[in-house]
Amino acid sequence: MRTGDFSPFGWEAEYEEWIKRQVAERNFKKIVDYERSHALGKLAAPTPDHFVPVLYSLGLADNKDDIQFFYDHEPEKAAFSELSFIIHS
Repeated sequence: MRTGDFSPFGWEAEYEEWIKRQVAERNFKKIVDYERSHALGKLAAPTPDHFVPVLYSLGLADNKDDIQFFYDHEPEKAAFSELSFIIHS
């Protein structure tokens, strides 16, 4: 990235798909344990501040809530995802 090349590395899409699957299947325990639940967890979120907002948001959901992805595009930047969801009660 220091060279000015922000092209995705390739692993961003894989991890993003894993997160989407866990949210859709409500495997929140795997998401909470993101550092160990997926081989790319530590790479995708090297420090907790990168991932804690996801955990806070999912903590608001209950079993009856609908979780929808409203911004879901293939990652366009290196090590960066803009995947966004909304929780409807």
